Order: sequence, then C-alpha cells, then structure tokens
Amino acid sequence: MNIRINLTILSAVILTLLTACEKNANDAVSDIYKAADKGDYSEILKYIVPDSVDNISKDDIERFSSLMAEQLETSPLYSNYQIEIADELNDAGNIQFKVNTVNVDGINFTEEGTLKKGKKGNWILVLDKEDNNGIDPYSVENSKEKTTELIRIINYAYDMMMASKGEPKHQVKAAIYYYNGVLVPKDDKRYFELVSSAAKQGDPRGLFEVGESYAIGDYVNIDDKKAIEYWLQAAEKGNATALNRLGKAYYNGRGTPQDYAKAKEWFEKSIEKDGNSNSCALLAVMYGEGQGVQKDTKKAIELLTKSSDNGEDHATAALGLQYIMGDYVEKDINKGLELLDKATQSGAPLTCYSIGMTYFYGLEGVPKDYAKAFYYLKRGADFTLNKRTDYEDRKAKKECASLVATCYKKGLGTEINYGEAEKYSKMKDL
Repeated sequence: MNIRINLTILSAVILTLLTACEKNANDAVSDIYKAADKGDYSEILKYIVPDSVDNISKDDIERFSSLMAEQLETSPLYSNYQIEIADELNDAGNIQFKVNTVNVDGINFTEEGTLKKGKKGNWILVLDKEDNNGIDPYSVENSKEKTTELIRIINYAYDMMMASKGEPKHQVKAAIYYYNGVLVPKDDKRYFELVSSAAKQGDPRGLFEVGESYAIGDYVNIDDKKAIEYWLQAAEKGNATALNRLGKAYYNGRGTPQDYAKAKEWFEKSIEKDGNSNSCALLAVMYGEGQGVQKDTKKAIELLTKSSDNGEDHATAALGLQYIMGDYVEKDINKGLELLDKATQSGAPLTCYSIGMTYFYGLEGVPKDYAKAFYYLKRGADFTLNKRTDYEDRKAKKECASLVATCYKKGLGTEINYGEAEKYSKMKDL
C-alpha cells in the first residue's frame, strides 16, 4: 500500500497541542526538581513570597509541620521520621526546621531549612546545603530518590501553607497539585477555585490557567472568547504560554476570526519570550505551507529543528517524516526513523502513530516491519489521555487502537488474540 504523506498531513502532526497540557504545565514543580535531578543540592529550593505576606504565625508553622507529617506518613519511601521546628525566631529573625528521616533502606539523613526573613519583610524558604552530619545526601548510595521526595513534600507543605494565606503564586502551585492529584486527591473543583482566586489578584499563571479551563471546558463550559480574554491579560503580564495560545487561537480561528498575520505575530512573541518550542513548530507549518507568509521550506526546517532540539516531540516526529519523504531536506530514511523513535519517548499517540504506520504500511521505502509497527502502535493506543490532551492525539489514539486490533486479529507482529482484538477495536478516546 503506497501512502504519500504530504505537508498538509504533516501539518496535523505538528498541530498537536491546540489545547493540550504543554510541557510548561509542570511549572508548578519548580526548579527544585531540576536541581535535584542534577544533584545541585546547594540550589535545591528557594521560594520567595511577595510582600503581601509579611509574617508567618505560630499557627502557620504548625500547619507547615502537619502538612509535611501527613505526606511523610503516606510516603512509601520512609519507615520513620521526626520533624523539629523552632518555636521562636532565632537571633537572625528566622525560623529553623529540621526533618530527621530513616528511609526504607535504613539510611539516616537529616534535612535542615530556614524560613528566612527577606530584606523587604517577605519570607524565603531555603533548604540548607548539607545534612546534620555534614553528609551530602546525594553522596549516600540510593538516597537521591528519597531526598528528592522529601524535598517535594517540603515544597508541597510550603505551597499549601502560603496558598491558605491567599498568596496567588502559591495558590496556583497548590491548584496544580489538585489538578494532577499529586500528594493530594485529584480535585478539579478546588483547582479551579484556586486559579480563579489567583487570577482575580492578577497573577499571570492564574490568568492563563483560567483561560485554559475555558478553552477546554475544564470545570466550566467551553467559551473561546473568555479564554482569549484571560490569555490576553496573562500575555500582557509576560506569560509566554499565553502568547502561544493566542497564536493558536488566531491560527485556527477559535474565539476570533482566523488571521495568519496575527498568529505569526503572537508565535514570534512567544518564541522571543522563552523560545517556546510549540510556537516554533506551528510557525514552521506556516512557512512550509505559505500561510500568511511567503513559502520558505528552508525556514520551516530550521524552525522544526529548533523546536525538536528544545524537546517538542511532535516537531521531532514531523522532522523525522520530512527526512523520510525527502521533500524539503535530503532524504535520509535512517535519520528519519531515528527521529521518529526519539519522538515517541513521551508515548504521545500522534508520535507513536507516525512511526507505527510508517512500519505498518512500509511508507516511502521503509521496509514493512509488523513487529515494530505493533510495538509503537500499542504504545500509542495504551497512552492515558486527560482533559487537556488535544484532539489530534485523541484521534491518533483511536487510529493506533484500530491498527492494533488488526494486528491481533491477523497475527501481524504479535500472536493472534481475538479477545484483545475486540478490546482494542472498541477502545474509546478516554
């Protein structure tokens, strides 16, 4: 079966985050995690609370302690712990805390920190560099996972404490915990209450999140115009993802008349702000198709490459398909397949479908390989969707499931299994 993938179809591959939960959705999991992954313990955690919160009471500290204890009790990584928090400010005007833990491997280590008074009267939470015995936990075998988890719990407790005081940035972070069901039961209603409160106080991320909720009908009815209103406010306050969303709105004509010129303007602002990889990918479509700009395939490939290098899986898949087709770059099937495989790391259905169907049908000179096709297609079919998974990935999940059912029914790349074939043929998008 000879199937030709043209750039129009390729555009669908790139346009996969129309309303999806972008990589930045994990912003609430702050630089602390990046630092932890790198082992950069000296920069693990620094949270600055705006001047609107100028004191922390004894009740707050007790709440901070109880929130940490609650999470430590339910964590599978600790067999014992003890939290010590100073009753009064020390000589420097700060509050000290210490968490002594014994993890499931029987390794002891201590996390010390300070609730520190800033120059402007605001408070800063800082984790000290070394433990009580002067041992860097990262140098202790198998302790990194436990240390990272402990830091997450301290982070969570502080966010929750400050959110309860009405501090907008921490309200947004607390909302994301509720939305994802991380460390707390999933609660969409509480999520929307918190981001709405933050938005009313003018917080850029809060404004963006409320706009996102209206765009996808998350706890509220879909209202594209309201989504744009909130994104505009967020964009004016420098939220880069809102800039990206506005570009998509004008590109697709959602909540506003389609306008490629304005779409290009917002995408370029988004890229200028933080190099938004999704904006690069979408702008690549415009140059590749000549949508509102003079057609420039070289520019399209440059933008796809930049987006791919920044970790945009769908752009990586689109770039891989280009190398397989050889339309805008010199044909290189091996490089194309390598890029397609790289794109599937997240397991997103559209990326899995891109390489799965390539092997299934033997596209563009790629030898048919049902075993490989089955592997990738099943990954895409088994991908767990959520409310913020975009339409293209939902559609691709169904396509993957349909081909997986065929594989089970005919024994292509796997053993015949009529029960599994029926299950996948009836698979819904959620």
